[in-house]
Amino acid sequence: MTSNSPRPARHEPTPADPDLYPDLEAAGSLAAALALAAAGQGLDLGAVLSNASDPLRTAGVTSTIPGREPCWIFIGSESR
Repeated sequence: MTSNSPRPARHEPTPADPDLYPDLEAAGSLAAALALAAAGQGLDLGAVLSNASDPLRTAGVTSTIPGREPCWIFIGSESR
């Protein structure tokens, strides 16, 4: 089934306030903090991805299953 109606505009949330996440700011990004936490637990997450437009609020982890999309993690931009 197709639709002729226009697609809704995509709403990008406000980037995270660095004051909310000083630990992530110190690590450099949510992805870097996840990688550090995983290494501290002896876990191998594989490739940890970061979204350059909002590195404190978004990160992803690649799948170990071929053909699967990465799993993305999003955290709050207004409150912790």
